[in-house]
Amino acid sequence: MVTENRMPMTPLERVDEPDMGTHLIDQHRYTDPEFAKLEWDRMWTKVWNIAGPLCDIPEVGDYFTQTLGRESFIFMRTGEDEIKGYYNICPHRGSRLRPSIGLGHAEQIQCPFHLWTFDIEGELHTVPDRQHFVNGIPEEKQQLAEVRVDTWGPFVFFNMNEEAEPLSEFLGVIPSHLDPYHFEDYHLVQDFELIWECNWKFAVDQFAEIYHLPALHPQLIEWWDTAGTPLDVYDGGKHSRQLIRQGYPDGGAWTDEMARRHGYDDKEMITDSQWQQLAAVGIDKDSFEGGVNDVRPAITKARRELYEQMGVDVSALHDEQLIDDYHYMIFPNITLNIGGTSLTYFRARPHPTNPDQCLWDYQVYARLPQGAPAPPRPSTVRGTARDVEVFEALAQDMAQAQIVQESYHSQGFNGILLNSEERRIRAMHHALEQYLYGPDR
Repeated sequence: MVTENRMPMTPLERVDEPDMGTHLIDQHRYTDPEFAKLEWDRMWTKVWNIAGPLCDIPEVGDYFTQTLGRESFIFMRTGEDEIKGYYNICPHRGSRLRPSIGLGHAEQIQCPFHLWTFDIEGELHTVPDRQHFVNGIPEEKQQLAEVRVDTWGPFVFFNMNEEAEPLSEFLGVIPSHLDPYHFEDYHLVQDFELIWECNWKFAVDQFAEIYHLPALHPQLIEWWDTAGTPLDVYDGGKHSRQLIRQGYPDGGAWTDEMARRHGYDDKEMITDSQWQQLAAVGIDKDSFEGGVNDVRPAITKARRELYEQMGVDVSALHDEQLIDDYHYMIFPNITLNIGGTSLTYFRARPHPTNPDQCLWDYQVYARLPQGAPAPPRPSTVRGTARDVEVFEALAQDMAQAQIVQESYHSQGFNGILLNSEERRIRAMHHALEQYLYGPDR
């Protein structure tokens, strides 16, 4: 219930979905360089993309660089309430102005090739040996080229299309659903940039459904319940969510036989995962008198009390939001796994030349009490599935992604068949088709 002077809570009701068809998805969308070029020309350069975390540029002059495809950008705070985005390219001879990956602070932006200098507003300031440009310098054409920039929550967004809808319109229902989490109080605490051996779309698909969880992540079914997970598709297929229930064993897979396979006499026993989560909120085996179905409400109650003691206001969140994974996807490539006071963010970026690879960003944000000092910015860990240690389920996903990407090249595979539990994948393709082929497709 919404009370006076209180933020509306995240809606839980189901919504009607668009007709997205039932056709097979052509696997060549994941392998064909020509399809990747079509995506770039008609989708990536037209949509709002996340540039990076807002917390990386707290002061005027702070900047970070980011890549998307072959493009490189600089995002800089130019005023207390102003952020600008520039193509990371000098208009003189095309040099990179800053390394394509990094962050820092600058009072001006100087090209390392010929020392042309620009102020932080992108205006040309200094040209060495200006007199040698005997025909003059067209100043209005020698400014840094800009991209549109806006912010929402803890993120800076950008768009290469001057005619695109505003960010607020593009995001649709997302802010009204997620603003109750108060993302403005979240801080970056982990940062990974990994190379996946798969197309960017499969790196999105892997987190769009939990149909694969009992087979690929059996260690999770002691805690995650995949049975009857609510799924919703929003804004014509652009965005979607699934509300993954946690706190008790999988209602579909956790049979007596499965329980015994995991070392329990029957499925009514409290699992090790449940005991671990109870211990994390200060409840031990000796003091807990409930059964397997009492674990979830006990943890929820304890977490709410703990957050209140910390000075973190979670009054705008339902009890379920303190324990479940509120799993949102923002078209085309953003996955948000949201807990009571934590946010795990996945972003799949297209490889600039190879559709069989992608760049995959994994960041963890934690909510602190309002006004608490920000923690130090974590170092970015870069590498591949082979040389970076990640949590078990993610390593399993990355290994499976490479297997499937290789199979998409096989003559023996005839297309991707999706069931109702996998319809968030279909929604992503449905939205993609609107950009590539038009709304009447």
